[in-house]
Amino acid sequence: MQTSIASVTRPSAVPPATAPADAAGGQWAGYQIIRRNGSVVGFEPSKIAIAMTKAFLAVNGGQGAASARVRELVEQLTAQAVNALVRNRPGGGTFHI
Repeated sequence: MQTSIASVTRPSAVPPATAPADAAGGQWAGYQIIRRNGSVVGFEPSKIAIAMTKAFLAVNGGQGAASARVRELVEQLTAQAVNALVRNRPGGGTFHI
């Protein structure tokens, strides 16, 4: 089953000058993630949204994917998580998960 995830907008904590418009990583090109296996990858807020959607599906079953409430909640929570991560690093940085 495939679900669509709404895109996350750039938080106000990130100045427009640090967010290239058409770069491969887009507005998050300055941010990287150190994964558990030690590899460094680009930051993708959509992966946060996908993980949250999967968590809602695990709790609510398959019907949760069709719920507008769940999609809106996932979008809001993803924006909050991204804001929390970039708040202290407005110019870019690396996060360890």
